This record gives sequence, structure tokens and C-alpha cells, in this order.
Amino acid sequence: MGVRRFSPGDESEVLALMRALWGHATIEDDIEPLEVWVWADADGSVTGFASASLRDWAAGCESRPAPFLEGWFVAEHRRRGGVGAALVGAVEDWARSLGHTDLGSDTWLDNDLGRQAHEALGFEEVERVISYRKSLS
Repeated sequence: MGVRRFSPGDESEVLALMRALWGHATIEDDIEPLEVWVWADADGSVTGFASASLRDWAAGCESRPAPFLEGWFVAEHRRRGGVGAALVGAVEDWARSLGHTDLGSDTWLDNDLGRQAHEALGFEEVERVISYRKSLS
């Protein structure tokens, strides 16, 4: 089949993919506030997703607000076949349709596969960040 917009019948499969990526996911936090696209195989099963939002800003991006690739995951058995590129292409088309000229994204510093996938699709690294936390209790 290919890329299409998320529909309510996709919830359980998309949440499973999101949990494989992040370890957690909810409809309220990870689907409802975002734009979501899915990859559906010929049998209708969802084996990939991409989600995006408009953030106030994104590192290295000139667009304000900045379209941002919030999440992107393809089931292992469907990788390296163009599914990820097609999903990101749908996000790019959405951003262009809104008049934006760039797209932000991020990944964890130790996610070698994620960095390689981003770079293969033309993303360029613009900064590295280490986040800190201090308990105030």
C-alpha cells in the first residue's frame, strides 16, 4: 500500500511502534496533538509511522514556527526498503504545504542508527546538547 494519514483504526499498531521507539506512548500525548502518517503494508498492517508538529523554534531552522519530526520508526523487517524515506517525505510535503522551508528533528547522541538514517535522508547536524536535571527536594 504505502504512506497514508493516521486513522483511528491504526491506534493499537501505532502505539506499539511508538512504544518500541520510546518505551512509552499514549494517544493523548503522542498521537492526538501531532500530525501522524503511517506505512501500511499490502495486508493493511501498519509497520511504520512518522509524527510531526509545529514547534515555536527548532535548532538550526529558519522557519518560525518550525515543523519538527517528532517521531519516526519502521519495524525492523521493513527497514532499508524506502519505508522510512517515504514517511519522512510525507512530513516534508506537509511542511512545504504550510509554506515552510526547513524541517527540524533530533535523536539521542548514542543512537547511531537514528543518526545514520537522518543523514541518509539529507538532515544535517546543527548542534549537540547534554541535558541536566537537579532534584529540588
